[in-house]
Amino acid sequence: MNCEECREEFAAYLEGLLDETSRGRVDSHLAGCSTCQTELQEVRQLTARLAGQRDSDKGDSPIFAEMKTGTVPSVSLETAVMDRILHEQALEIRRLKMRKRLRVLGISGAMAAAIAVMLTGNYWFAQPAQAQKAAEVMAQGAEAVPNPSTVHIVAKLRTIPHDNFSFIDDKCDFVPVEVWRQFGDKPKWRVEKPGRVAVMDGESTVMLIRPNMGVKFPHASEGAFDSQWLLGLANVQDVITRELRTALAKGWDLKTANETTAAGEKKIVVTVEAKAGLPDNDYSKNKWFDESDMRRIYRFDAKTQRLDGFEAYLHRSEGDVLVMAIEKIEYGQPISPEVFSLKLPENVNWYKEPEQLRDNGKYEKMTPKEAAQAFFEACGKEDWVEVEKFFSPVGERLKSYLGGLKLVSLGKPFQSKTYPGWFVPYEIKLTVKAKIVVRNDNPAKRYLVFMDPERVPDAKTLAGVKKLPDNEKYEKMTPKEAARAFFDAWARKDVKEIRNFLDGPDASRVTPEDLEDQRYADVQVGEPTKAKDAGCWLVPIEIRFTNKHNLALRNDNPAKRYVVDGGI
Repeated sequence: MNCEECREEFAAYLEGLLDETSRGRVDSHLAGCSTCQTELQEVRQLTARLAGQRDSDKGDSPIFAEMKTGTVPSVSLETAVMDRILHEQALEIRRLKMRKRLRVLGISGAMAAAIAVMLTGNYWFAQPAQAQKAAEVMAQGAEAVPNPSTVHIVAKLRTIPHDNFSFIDDKCDFVPVEVWRQFGDKPKWRVEKPGRVAVMDGESTVMLIRPNMGVKFPHASEGAFDSQWLLGLANVQDVITRELRTALAKGWDLKTANETTAAGEKKIVVTVEAKAGLPDNDYSKNKWFDESDMRRIYRFDAKTQRLDGFEAYLHRSEGDVLVMAIEKIEYGQPISPEVFSLKLPENVNWYKEPEQLRDNGKYEKMTPKEAAQAFFEACGKEDWVEVEKFFSPVGERLKSYLGGLKLVSLGKPFQSKTYPGWFVPYEIKLTVKAKIVVRNDNPAKRYLVFMDPERVPDAKTLAGVKKLPDNEKYEKMTPKEAARAFFDAWARKDVKEIRNFLDGPDASRVTPEDLEDQRYADVQVGEPTKAKDAGCWLVPIEIRFTNKHNLALRNDNPAKRYVVDGGI
């Protein structure tokens, strides 16, 4: 059973109308599909909401009485609904149309009829007419979407390049995000942002967190590695219907508006006010796409009724911030088979599920705070065998980052409503060894500093570097002097001077707010070595800084011990 087949059974599943074999197939699919689990819960919430949505003169109607008791025979209930609306022919036609559209949501028979009554009978939340119109536009959009063989989406997201696919941070710059999806007997997909890529080739599913951390499932998986919401965008009908169903279930506001583009194209805009349902002090709120208070905007072509644009604005007290936008959607275009294969580095460190240790009982008894302390102390001693009991895989990147750290303090552990583990506040002192690139192969002949050797601009970008008013001063610097001057400027929080050693996007990204994180305030610069490219040098550095954050730990694993899940 695939996701589409499972969703078609939701109504009968909840109403207890499936035979034992069919119910078993749905249960089996739900056990391994978090996306369908979420959508089933939304349908269940919608059912409950409709059951409780009554007013004084509707409270004893057969519709709501039967729904409340949970006995909803589809034929009798549907008949009852239709009997109530036959007296008004125009209203009946609208309801029938709405019922047809609502079947797209995976809600059929009695539930579709009941929702149609809710929509056309003005039993909506705050703005009945607006909400009804928005729901109709979204349902029409779902129907208008073709069934393409492929979908390719180009978008931008405010996030950390290597962090989870659903992580958002309105303080971050936009990074490019792409989604490819191929439908058919063996569906395939790929989701990618600069520091993280996941691929399902129809047989297995693998993720690479660059440069060399890997996770692999030996089977095809829908929505693996926290990619389900981005993949949902690639199945446009799914994302529209899910959004409408969720809005119905949770009482979100829906509005519509008409727009005309500069080119004279007519657009219908549906705005959804999504609510996380989390208190303001919950740690997870507004950090993940589905756990944020945001305004989501869907743009439909008025002629074709197809979705052709999407934006998401995070609600902040100081004003809404755009955190995600689709820039291009392509349907039915050929996708190279290479897209659905992932070229891995030779030295991949593969994630392993925590296993029982010989002395596992010792670790099972640890509290979250004790586990955090043991983890950091092992990193400080560079005891990587011990570290691997709390974090896997232990690669060279983690060793160079956390090796020899000094634990300053641990705070009181706390939880989030949506996270199955604990967060432990910590403060550590780190000494990180790295190499940066300084190069002067540009028209200005001054050395520029690149913190990430793998992200040096191409020759075309470097060719656009312009001279400064006092450019001669920088031309005379050696590679080591340039590196030293850059870090001294950082320690002084001198944004203007820092930008003299950067160029292009990196220069404009540095703001005074960035310098509040004094990560580069204490840096030792070593002796440069010549790189193979002309005018290019590798400069070793030691960065000494204090880091404060929250370590995420969870013990819902076969070993039943706390392991590090994030926060480092």
